[in-house]
Amino acid sequence: MHFIPYLTFNGNCREALQRYAEIFSGDIVAMQRFGDEESCRSMPAETQELIMFGHLKANEAVLFASDDPSNSYELPQSMHISVSFPTVLQAKEVFDQLNDGGETLMPFEKTFFSAGFGMTRDCFGILWMVNVNDPDSDYY
Repeated sequence: MHFIPYLTFNGNCREALQRYAEIFSGDIVAMQRFGDEESCRSMPAETQELIMFGHLKANEAVLFASDDPSNSYELPQSMHISVSFPTVLQAKEVFDQLNDGGETLMPFEKTFFSAGFGMTRDCFGILWMVNVNDPDSDYY
């Protein structure tokens, strides 16, 4: 079994997945607009270009995503995407890219549980935890 995060965006899903594909050296497997689906063509014109389903794959990691067509989007509050890397250099590089244009919630630094850990809200409003994976740690 695998848990797959499904992210929702406020009209910028395409841009977010493209940026995440660059940051994580991944591939966008699917990017379907509401307007591409016949059953959604009766939706308001402004929703037709929004992403109904996006799928990003980076190595073994997968993210699903879509835009919220309801006009009631709210920023994530209590859910983070946690991603781990084998080296401090890799983790810090990804943290810096995710943090670019975003908000640092916890600077990337050595902690009692990791050689490097940081938290950010990226420019799309998504909350991230970036960590250095320590195979000897009980935390990751």
